[in-house]
This record gives sequence, structure tokens and C-alpha cells, in this order.
Amino acid sequence: MIMKLIVVGWILICPTVLLMKHIRNLLTKCIRQLWLHTSRLGQNRQGYTELHAALAEPVPPGWTCGKAVVSMHLERRMSLCAFLHQKPCGATDKKEKDDDYKKKEINNMMTVSVADFTDFKNEVVRNIMDFLPKGYEDSEIKLNDVVKNNDRKLCGLTIKRKDVNMAPTIYLDDFYKDYENGKSMDKVLEEIADVRERFDVKEDYDVSYISDFDSCKDKVLPRLVSGEMNTELLEDRPHRFVDDLAVIYAIEINDEMSIPVSNRILDMWGITEEELNKQAVSNIPEKAPSTLISIGEVLKRMMNADDVDDMFPIDNAFYVLSNRQQKFGAAALLDSKMMQSIVERFGEFHILMSSVHEVLIIPADLTSDKRDLEFMVKEVNRTIVNPIDRLSDNIYTYSAEKGLCRTQKD
Repeated sequence: MIMKLIVVGWILICPTVLLMKHIRNLLTKCIRQLWLHTSRLGQNRQGYTELHAALAEPVPPGWTCGKAVVSMHLERRMSLCAFLHQKPCGATDKKEKDDDYKKKEINNMMTVSVADFTDFKNEVVRNIMDFLPKGYEDSEIKLNDVVKNNDRKLCGLTIKRKDVNMAPTIYLDDFYKDYENGKSMDKVLEEIADVRERFDVKEDYDVSYISDFDSCKDKVLPRLVSGEMNTELLEDRPHRFVDDLAVIYAIEINDEMSIPVSNRILDMWGITEEELNKQAVSNIPEKAPSTLISIGEVLKRMMNADDVDDMFPIDNAFYVLSNRQQKFGAAALLDSKMMQSIVERFGEFHILMSSVHEVLIIPADLTSDKRDLEFMVKEVNRTIVNPIDRLSDNIYTYSAEKGLCRTQKD
């Protein structure tokens, strides 16, 4: 998705340079090489899953770890990876592009037929044990409806072995789409079983410390999400607004597991949202250090090439702001030291909310028509970004005087 914005954005921002024919050809060539280099990553969709944990119920003080119920949730992520699956600029004719566009629209707006999806879920529950190895006998199988980012409702399958207190929750929605697109039920069940085995938990996980804020406060981090698209999610989460964006919180157990902070957990801790926010934001520098990387450097890392500067002569038009983990990196906008350093470097700058995992920084003096930027973000969000990762269609401006605010339309 970043790369899509790069190509379109550079052309919009610097027309006097990048609309030249040979520059456009170089852009196309570079993107084609990038796509060819990275397209193999799309062969393993599970390579882009993140493992999270959601606290099924708060752990009252004094409970043993055996009574602490935690389920691990698999979440499919597409932000930067979304673009890498698209053919490069100039690689398709108009009809192919129109067909791809229609398919994306259908996928993004598709509502699952309840009866068909219900049959699919029941079939999975009835037969999944036949595809799992020895050791899963007498496992408890459950289906759970989960509200994820942007109020996306997903159906999760948990297969919990009787000797442990945790199990991965595998979202069935994408598997159902695979089935509708012609994949056999046996193949779908094989893939579900493979995910379950690869993310197996071998022993009980002690989460009893989560009941005490002082014991886990150093693991709490903020996340930046859309306020408008999360009305249902925010009902159960302590939060605050930054313009039309919402700050929520999670306990980061490790790189693969996190527990969303709910209102019940906040009540159990006996603290206010203001205290929670102060602690979470203060944890950013150590737990999720912010990173600001130029587009040129991003391309070099992705392509393992040193001649990117020759292909992209403008290296200071875009910068990617995220965190070291590249997960929920948009929260780097809450890092006051990072934001101050960007202001000192560029003065006022614009922000394109590329996804919840990263944003694009553009110095204000390099932009002219903000309407073009807004159109670009809306188009990319509509056609490229996974709905669960979308952050905002708006363009934002950051200045030392006003901080973060939506950019006024021309």
C-alpha cells in the first residue's frame, strides 16, 4: 500500500519532474522489479498473520493461572503487503485493471450469506478433528464472533486441548472465501489444521499478573484507530480522541500476543483512562520505538539494491513513520519526541494515514493541491488496503503550534 501511494503521490506532488516520460518509465520498471522480487511472499498467506491474545474474562486477584482464560487470535494483516500482490504499473491492460478493480470491490463489500456460512462453519466443526494429529483428542471446539478493528465482525474457531489453558483462534472468514472461490473443503480443512498445529501452545500460560496494573503497566501500549469506523469497538474500550482518530490500548505480552484493554480490565486495575494513557505513551520509546525512514531507504531495503537513487531522484518527498515492530505503527504519532524531531527537520508537514501500521509524512512545502492527496488516499483505501487495517481517508497536518489536526480542504 505504501508503494501504491509512493507512485501516485510522487506524480501528484512533483509534476514538473515526475511527469516526464523517462521518469515514469523508471518508476514502472522499479515497481515491476519490486513486484517480481516480492511476489513469492504472497504464496504463503499465513506469513502475514499476527498472533494476538484476547482476555476472555478479567482475572480476579487470587485466581490461579489455571483459571485464567486466554485465547490467542490470528489476524490477517495487509497494508504494505497488499500492494505487493498487485501487478506493477503498466503491467496490465485496461480490461485487466478494470476486472481486478471489480474483484477488489466485490471482496471489500461482500457480505457473507448467513445460511451458506453457517453450513461452512458447521462442516468445519464436524470434520476438523479428522485433519489433526494425535494429541488433539477430546479437544474443546468453539466458534466465537469477534469484533475487530473498524468494527469488522469475524468468526473465530478455537480448538483447545484439555491439558492447556490457551488455544489459537483461527478466523474462518477468509477460508470461506477460498471455499467459495473453488478450493475443496478437504484442502480448506488441511490449511486450518496446519495453522492450528503451527501456533500450538504446549503448556499453560500464566496471565494472573494481568489483574494487577503495577505488574503489567510496562507492557501497555497505545494504538491509533479510526474513531468513525469503531463505534461498536469503542463501547468496550477505554479511549480518547485525537481529532477524529481514537487511541485505544493493549497489553503486549510478547511479539505475537497482546491483550486488548477493556473497560472491565480498567475497572479491575482501579485507574483512570488518563493514567492509562500517560503510562502507555511513556512506554513507546522502549517497547515500540518510533522509526522514520525515507522512501529511498525503504526501497533499498525491500529491493536489496543500491541504485534506487538513480531510479527515484527525489528521496525527500515521502517518509514512512512507524515503529520497530511495524505493527500498529501509526501510534508513533503519539510519540512527542519523534513528532518534535520531525517538526524541527521539516517544519509543518502533512500526514497520509496509509494504515494502522504506518503513515506517510510529507513536508508541507512539497505539496500544492491537497485535494489530490485526499483523492489518492481514498482511492488506495477503497481498492488496496484491507478494511480491517484502514485508518482514515482524511489528510492531516502537524505543526508545532496546533499539533495533529485534519487538513482544511482548499
